[in-house]
Amino acid sequence: MIRALMLIAMALTLSGCLTAEERARMAAEQNAADDAKCQSYGAKPGTDIYVTCRMRVVEQRQEEERAAGQRAEQGLRNAGAALQSVYGSSTTVRTDCERFGSSISCTSR
Repeated sequence: MIRALMLIAMALTLSGCLTAEERARMAAEQNAADDAKCQSYGAKPGTDIYVTCRMRVVEQRQEEERAAGQRAEQGLRNAGAALQSVYGSSTTVRTDCERFGSSISCTSR
């Protein structure tokens, strides 16, 4: 159980390690997907409706990422509590999490 929790924590931490090229590629893919989504609704680039659609798509994605980050952070805090229960109440386990853009880094001590 502890091993699985540590692997999850490491995977979440490492998922934020992307090269500039990977981030640029992902941004371009997201931009194309957002464009296609708004155009599929009938919004034409350059119109007010298109701009509003793009803004709403970005806001929705940011909200989903924020909620996912909060769930991940809570899961890692729960993992810290599980470690404390394994090691006993005489050992203090503290989990601190920091947000870096869209990734979260948590450390349990």
